[in-house]
Amino acid sequence: MLSGCPTISSRVLKMGKGGDSAFGDDSILETVRANVLKKPFTKTELENLIKESLKGQDAIVLQDELLGEYVTETSNKLDELKGETNARYDLLIKEIPSEKKIKKLEGDNLAWQQAIKEREKELNTAREEQLKQNEKTFNNRKHYIERLLKYFYVGRLLNYPVESFGNGSEMVPAVFLGFIIDHKKKNPYAPSAMKLRFAIANSSKYLAMPGSYSEEIMAIIGATADTEQPDMETLLNEWDEYTKDNNVDRKIRHIVTGNLLQAFSDVKGKLVSYTTSDGQVKKGILMPEHWNPGEQVQDKVVVPIQKALPIIKSLTASNQIVTNNGLSIFKTGSYFKLIISAARSKGGDIYLDKDILRLVEKNNFEKTADKMVAMLPENRIDDLVALLQDHHSCSITISTHQLNNLQKGAIRHNNKKKIELPPTEQEDRSQKKNVISLLELEAEALVLELELLAAA
Repeated sequence: MLSGCPTISSRVLKMGKGGDSAFGDDSILETVRANVLKKPFTKTELENLIKESLKGQDAIVLQDELLGEYVTETSNKLDELKGETNARYDLLIKEIPSEKKIKKLEGDNLAWQQAIKEREKELNTAREEQLKQNEKTFNNRKHYIERLLKYFYVGRLLNYPVESFGNGSEMVPAVFLGFIIDHKKKNPYAPSAMKLRFAIANSSKYLAMPGSYSEEIMAIIGATADTEQPDMETLLNEWDEYTKDNNVDRKIRHIVTGNLLQAFSDVKGKLVSYTTSDGQVKKGILMPEHWNPGEQVQDKVVVPIQKALPIIKSLTASNQIVTNNGLSIFKTGSYFKLIISAARSKGGDIYLDKDILRLVEKNNFEKTADKMVAMLPENRIDDLVALLQDHHSCSITISTHQLNNLQKGAIRHNNKKKIELPPTEQEDRSQKKNVISLLELEAEALVLELELLAAA
């Protein structure tokens, strides 16, 4: 949990739809100064970890020994699996005469012998296929594991890719600390069983990554391809330089607070609890360490379309807004022009909505090239926006200076439905009496009407 996080600044990232629950609140992006609870290893700590992993051996010698152990282990495992497979099929062949289909032919000796031969041939073919499949599986896994064992050795300098979002991937120096292989496990060299250990020159500090994380491991290998390998003394001397920027007591971080459920669809982070400088405990989405809001995120806010109604009404000729589902709204004279993709998967929800069709001219969208177009009278824009909000949860992205204008007349509606209590027993009896009386009066009126018709 993060602690002692004074807020430096905050801004609305995504406005809520309103309503009486917390799910109607805004999602807020807060910039805080957080205490750094985990710092990179120091030069001395890294040196001790490397020595502990090497156990007095040379890194390359240790690597060759591990590779040799793996080759031997894999060969033994494959032989063991071959033996199990052969034993299973030998037993099946031995038990052929006991199979129901074969036993039915015991009265016809020639047919019985022929059936046994065909069944034995079938099982031997299946045995060969199984043996080939086993070998193929082992070879595929062997190729991958051997690549890891040949590439990573204790003390190797690596580039560890860290996603920085706005700026692509940032490379953080890291040092390989060795493999974790538990020989007590049935298959210790299975990718999911073995782990690769890394010391990382940022607040991540240490990582033990399962060998089954092939995508992440291949990314490290790819990022390190052109990295020169220093000797151990040079590596340790440079480690302090690598970690200098991260050996601080406090660091600027970004946390999304408020309506977290709404924010999870737009931001990529980790749900955390943190304490503010005044001791309050809050929950938020902690953005990655190297995440930078950037100019595009800093100046944009996602707003529910109903709250953006003043902006839509103030559109001038030929100007437009575009919703999150691709609906463009233009102002043309005393009409609003609605344009959306003709592809049913993209725009069908809008141009097939019966309630929307009742509002637009000719009660229909017309196809123009790859778009569907409709004209909406200016005086129906409020009704359209209400439908876009309630039926389709539309939103638009605006600049922060536009948000200031919206907040003066922000729309917050009560979306709770009144819960009607069931009538009391006395009220229920009273209601039933009223209904019976009404039915009796209707019956008397009907009889009277029939008598009048008969008299006529």
